[in-house]
Amino acid sequence: ASAYILYDFPRLTANLRRFVPVRYRRLYGDLTAKADHAIGGYLRGQVLIAITLGFLIWIGLTLVGVPLATAISVLAAVFNLVPYLGPIVATVPGVLLGFTVSPLTALLALIVFLAVNQIEGHVLGPLILGRSTDLHPLTVLVSILVGVGFLGLLGAFLAVPVVALVKGVLEEH
Repeated sequence: ASAYILYDFPRLTANLRRFVPVRYRRLYGDLTAKADHAIGGYLRGQVLIAITLGFLIWIGLTLVGVPLATAISVLAAVFNLVPYLGPIVATVPGVLLGFTVSPLTALLALIVFLAVNQIEGHVLGPLILGRSTDLHPLTVLVSILVGVGFLGLLGAFLAVPVVALVKGVLEEH
């Protein structure tokens, strides 16, 4: 449902504009433009992070000799879009396929997933999301931590776009 809302955001805001009193329509237009910029930047950043993560996992799994490394890396990239649970779910098939080669390959596959997810969580995520939403990387990390503290997984997903929107509104006024 949220994907459809994001896809139709311009049409949705245009339809909602009819219900906004005339004297507030300019403010409404500014806020929806800022929301579109913040959410769009966040989504572009998430997609770029997922693609980068998938590429790094593909390199790592290929180097350690895991079969179907390409399929596993695509699966990992897609599952990475789900905070916290996604990387865990993506690791399982890679490690299981590593066992088809040897226990050492399975262990190396696990190390690849752990290393790439640490790089993503502590370096790539804050840098890419920071640039795509015009936020400092530390602000991205703190907002995600605060979001998790308040609303769990939903908070982790909503924190960065909300902070980017608030920053955009505060910078103008």
